[in-house]
Amino acid sequence: MIIFENVTIDIPVILQDGASSFKNTLARNVGGVISGKGLARKRVIRALDNVSFSLPPGGRLGLVGHNGAGKTTLLKTVAGLYPISAGRVQVDGSIRTFFNLSAGLEPSLSGLSNIRNVALYYTQDSKEIDDLVPSIVEFSELGEFIDLPVSAYSAGMLARLIVGIALNFKGDILVMDEMLGAGDARFMKKVMGRVERMMEEARTLVFASHATEIVRQFCTTALWLDKGSIRMEGDVIAVTDAFHATLDAS
Repeated sequence: MIIFENVTIDIPVILQDGASSFKNTLARNVGGVISGKGLARKRVIRALDNVSFSLPPGGRLGLVGHNGAGKTTLLKTVAGLYPISAGRVQVDGSIRTFFNLSAGLEPSLSGLSNIRNVALYYTQDSKEIDDLVPSIVEFSELGEFIDLPVSAYSAGMLARLIVGIALNFKGDILVMDEMLGAGDARFMKKVMGRVERMMEEARTLVFASHATEIVRQFCTTALWLDKGSIRMEGDVIAVTDAFHATLDAS
């Protein structure tokens, strides 16, 4: 169960030498509406503005909207990564996130060592990690490269390692920002198959993407966000059709 009641997130911005300088690093990754006019040295980005919705266990919620609409901010608020300025958030269940997948990666260590390090972001259970290492190694298809420092990996190999780790840990609630790029079409088909299985096993999904056809594939309801506010919510087909109509008109 996920409940947002009148949730607002304000992020301060400090002006220095006549130019905007984000004192709070959160502000670098959000859109929203800027308040504070003229020569005031302090302004605020309202990243989410009075957002309310509820998602029952088993719900599949898609988020659509332009860049800066608030999709990623909402996802990270569900995951407990952003503090709220007003309102209430309730999230019941273990959360599995799919953003910043490279957190904890150490270039000088081998792929195998990095599997164990990055896995600690998902679980503190050392036995669970030990049990999953073989399946992660097999899924990533890195062969003998698994024993080499990841600094020697190509971008595609690194993506396979990171995605292989991420797709082997479960949660009651999946929180996903865009789809995962991990190499050639054959491997991406494998990735999508695993993602679909994880979605089937999870109780709840919150998924943001610019690709509305994928939102329709995985979700039953949708929120259309615009400048941090909900512009429309309801059936995924109706919401994505309405969003597309604005794209066609522009």
